[in-house]
Amino acid sequence: VLQWNTRSLRRRADTLLHAAGNRRRPCVLQWNTRSLRRRHADLSLHLLRSEYDVLALQEVYVAAADLRLPGYIGYQSATSCVLDTCQSTPCMVSAHPQGPPRCAVYVRRELPHAYVNVADVTGGALECCAVTVRLRGVDTTVASVYVRPGQRWNATALLQLTARLGRDFLLCGDLNAHHTMWGSRTCSSRGRDLVDVIHQLGLQILNTGSFTFVRRTGRPSCSAIDVTLASQGDRYDWATQPDSWGSDHVPIVISPVGGKIPRTRQCSTVDWRVFRRQLQEAPNDQDFLGLVAAAAQAATIQSRAPEHHPVPDLHHLNLRAARRRAERRYLKAQNPAYRTLFNRVDAVCRRHANRRRRQSWQGICHSLSQARGGAKAWRLLRSLIIGPTVRQPVLAVAIHLGISEQELAERLADRFTALPLAHPAAITIMSAPTPERLADRFTALPLAHPAAITIMSAPTPPQGHHPAWTASQIATLCQQPIFEHELNAALARTKRRSAPGADGITYQMLRNLDVAARRRLLKTLNDVWLSGALPEAWLTAVVVPVRKPGRPCAAITSYRPVSLTSAACKLMEAIALARLNWIAGAKEFLPEQQTGFRRHRCTADSIADVVSTLEEARSKGEVALLVLLDVQSAFDGLPHKVIESALDALGIVGCLRTFISAFLAGRTLRVRVRRAISNPRPVTAGVPQGSVLSPFLFNLVMAGLPAMIPVDKRYPTQCSLYADDVALWVKGPRRNFTAIRRSLQRSLDAVTSFFKAIGLTVSPTKTEALLVHPRAAARRAIRRLVLDDRPIPWSKAVTYLGLRIDHRLTWIPAVKLATFKATRVETAVSKLLSRGQGCTPRLALRLYEGAATAAQTYALPLVQLAPHRKEQLERQRRMAIRRFMGLPRQSPVAASLAEAQTWPLSLLMLRQALHHVDRLHRAPGGAALLRRLRSRP
Repeated sequence: VLQWNTRSLRRRADTLLHAAGNRRRPCVLQWNTRSLRRRHADLSLHLLRSEYDVLALQEVYVAAADLRLPGYIGYQSATSCVLDTCQSTPCMVSAHPQGPPRCAVYVRRELPHAYVNVADVTGGALECCAVTVRLRGVDTTVASVYVRPGQRWNATALLQLTARLGRDFLLCGDLNAHHTMWGSRTCSSRGRDLVDVIHQLGLQILNTGSFTFVRRTGRPSCSAIDVTLASQGDRYDWATQPDSWGSDHVPIVISPVGGKIPRTRQCSTVDWRVFRRQLQEAPNDQDFLGLVAAAAQAATIQSRAPEHHPVPDLHHLNLRAARRRAERRYLKAQNPAYRTLFNRVDAVCRRHANRRRRQSWQGICHSLSQARGGAKAWRLLRSLIIGPTVRQPVLAVAIHLGISEQELAERLADRFTALPLAHPAAITIMSAPTPERLADRFTALPLAHPAAITIMSAPTPPQGHHPAWTASQIATLCQQPIFEHELNAALARTKRRSAPGADGITYQMLRNLDVAARRRLLKTLNDVWLSGALPEAWLTAVVVPVRKPGRPCAAITSYRPVSLTSAACKLMEAIALARLNWIAGAKEFLPEQQTGFRRHRCTADSIADVVSTLEEARSKGEVALLVLLDVQSAFDGLPHKVIESALDALGIVGCLRTFISAFLAGRTLRVRVRRAISNPRPVTAGVPQGSVLSPFLFNLVMAGLPAMIPVDKRYPTQCSLYADDVALWVKGPRRNFTAIRRSLQRSLDAVTSFFKAIGLTVSPTKTEALLVHPRAAARRAIRRLVLDDRPIPWSKAVTYLGLRIDHRLTWIPAVKLATFKATRVETAVSKLLSRGQGCTPRLALRLYEGAATAAQTYALPLVQLAPHRKEQLERQRRMAIRRFMGLPRQSPVAASLAEAQTWPLSLLMLRQALHHVDRLHRAPGGAALLRRLRSRP
């Protein structure tokens, strides 16, 4: 509460508005750490009790990814590399190993921020790291700057640097320049040049004249070489800490005038007894789903609490106070004995901080073994492997573009609803032809006219049941209402935690309905099923942008849409999907080449089909060609007209067809970015990513692709489909390479025409081709494949469903990738063990087996590894087991495995391969793949 006798509010309005704007500025800690690794434990304990938004550090001499601070995400400056042949400063070549950086900026992970690339405007003696932070809609760039002493530096470099920082910024750093304007007793030439540039830029110096540097060598002296500059109009309080925290520079706290807004968190708890009582007392003549949302809101208790602050370590605070007193005594008396005392107290403080940090980490790791289920252990392991992540990465786009959250939501909505580039051709549903007729048809089909292509259903094999009985069952499933056992089965398969859609209903609300409320829910669903009219909230998707793996946060193209739809609608979709799967299985509509989103099918089927053909060609001295197609916006750009035609081919009629048609028609989406939500946009194409029916509907359209591949009796082209990942390959003898390439080129043209006919586009730049040839250098001279008049270069290695395939089939890249993943997991699990003081060895082995061994047995059991490659993987796993169990490095293999109660990796890989074969015996269409695998070496 602000109490103030304004004595005319009109005259004080500007002051109040300016103070409110200042409170939206970050609180910054500026400090030259003189080796962050040495001060890491002490600083980490201090940060648990502080509320700094940004840390601007200098002389860190460690990469931000190698040294984490609790609750912060770190960024480092670009510096010179360690290669003697490279003289660039900073080094801009990503392949060169970087030296230890001197500047770093750490930002609280819950704050929206964006990294500012200033490497091209720094160099020589100047290093800088800058990050833009947004607090309550106001952007402020914080730059950590360090200028090396003893090197020539032109102060005019700040002109280009500040132009990159934006309008409002804080420039904090150790400039190694003396001037009386910031507290030094003398003025150096570098300081005078710097003052001229500051006046030219119109910046304000926040220093109050206090000393910031303590020289302890020889005769102690104090000076001010740490400078804080701010853009005009921003008001900050600048204050030094009472002591240097063990460094030779005094920490500086820059806080906004008026104080920092305290951080709080909102807690929501639902009393499910009140929720059920509200529904029992509600009238029966109102909308039931609206009553569910209103009852959940009435039963929700919301409260705001301050951020968690741990109990302070009094001994650590006392040691810091003793170090502060020792430093003051030394500076006052200038006695070398007091300097020795200060160093000893500082060493004791650092040792205590390191010990407390280890004890705290050991306590966390020890509690993992006592937790149920192991979910906490898996979350902690994931954070150790991946590192800290930004909670709202999409806000980096708004900060980078300088726009508000609302404008970003509108731009993303326009991008997600953009019309597909290709328009579907005229679609005609035909009966499935025989292979002979299909070959004759493709022989006479001119591929230059994609509009002439007819979308066909897959050939239908002989049925397992009587056709009349199957037809009657399909008609019944398409028309009969939803039964109670279907609703209960669908509810049992739902997740406990789910995000609500536009109506605010979650799965947890529906799972907590009593028997009477479930019957009302069933009646509501049957009313929608029989009428075919979906509520408006079911047709509105709240889209959340999700960053693609490995993409930069500040690029708007790095995000894909994930739709949050109504939980009640998804429940009805699950019931419809169960019926659709039965109908498609009874008709055997989906071809056996489709392995994605099908029961008892997985990526191993596609990988085994591709790899076995390539290795067969290598063993026989033949050539093999592989093409991996990349379809642009496959789920988002699929026209609804094509989906309706696929439903006609499957024979879906009645209420089931009406529900699916109503589910696709009249849809809208609204993009949500934090608290901002865009205006509704109509969706005229695509299936919503995140809905239950979307994968099946996409598979239904893609089911006609294998039938469109031309039949070549000499060198047939094979295909495999996993969702939108399409692979084409062919093999044959070297002497007939022209005919082999011609067969694959015709198939590639046919598949491209198929995608054009259904309104999708294949990207020529992202499509990859691999040539397996007895002569490795043949890929440089052999003619390339062509996609849309653009040649596809032969790649040395391609990635197919997570498996790295090289053109020599040595599997060295795949083994290196698996080894790298296992090493990262081993390092993370070793931290959880904490030298025997953390989690139990059994839990450590469980985590290692679930993360590292799973990566090693994912696809490698399906390839022919050289014996020394298998031994390399075995050796790495045995060393990890000995490390976790606390066994000597030379302990016997059999005894070590027996103590760990596990199998050798070779047996685990064999078991995985046998499980793959056993699963194919039960999978739809698995018999054909098994026959092909048995015919290959």
